[in-house]
Amino acid sequence: MFLKNSFLILIIVIIFGLINYSEEKVYVLQNSEKFLVDNVKNFNQNIQRKKRQFNINIEANHEEGYGTDFKAEAIASIWKSKNGNTRIDGHATYSKHFGGYSGNGKSKFGGMITFSHNWS
Repeated sequence: MFLKNSFLILIIVIIFGLINYSEEKVYVLQNSEKFLVDNVKNFNQNIQRKKRQFNINIEANHEEGYGTDFKAEAIASIWKSKNGNTRIDGHATYSKHFGGYSGNGKSKFGGMITFSHNWS
């Protein structure tokens, strides 16, 4: 059950991270009308692509007699302005304790959206 829930969180973060993926590719076709009519061999397509950073952290700690703590975390840049001064980042977490004297713990979910702007 916890793998299903953690997978769902990771999918949600990936979707948020890729929402603007198509908007971030800029295709520039030089002389596209002439190209389509005259010459297929001289196709010139310049692609400007922005790098996207996406981090996934998975951690498991086991202590004999106490049990195992599991944590999954995903961090992604959701949106960034053209000049880079304004950005929105997303953060999702999942954690759960397994085994030990107290048995299995409840699943804990967390999420955060961070808005930041640099006024310099």
